[in-house]
Amino acid sequence: MLYRILEIDSFDNYFTYDLDGRSLDIHFTYEYEQKLLRANKINHLAWLLTNISALKMFNKIGQNMWQLGELKFDFLLENFNIRARVERKNNYTKILEIQALKRKRINVEEINIYHPSLEETKGSNQAKIRKYVNKNSNSNRELTSEGDGSTKTSEEIDTSLDLCQ
Repeated sequence: MLYRILEIDSFDNYFTYDLDGRSLDIHFTYEYEQKLLRANKINHLAWLLTNISALKMFNKIGQNMWQLGELKFDFLLENFNIRARVERKNNYTKILEIQALKRKRINVEEINIYHPSLEETKGSNQAKIRKYVNKNSNSNRELTSEGDGSTKTSEEIDTSLDLCQ
């Protein structure tokens, strides 16, 4: 989803969500590939959707690119800890890549995932039976990429640059 940061309102092409108290329901469309329903990707998305400051920053980046033509935004996160690849020169440190943002907190207790690939049909004349994955702290259910249509290879783009030695 980070690749979609420069598109305004691009989330609607991939999912809708409902944040109700301590529960987050994410309804994915066919555009969101089933193999991306891994726990680590869902957790990052849930963090973004449940943290108002992070979501505002995400939306502001795309908005400023369209309106101002600049990659400019207010940094709204407080008390953050990052792991980054940096370049140090005399009086400055340049961040080349942020590899991880630590101490992220998902502000819900329960995450429910709905995706068309999780629907089953029992015979041609019967309606689809909808099932979902419930990922919460009290459950031992895990989101996996195993199943029909998934392969061990990923079509994700590797954007990492190894600039520092």
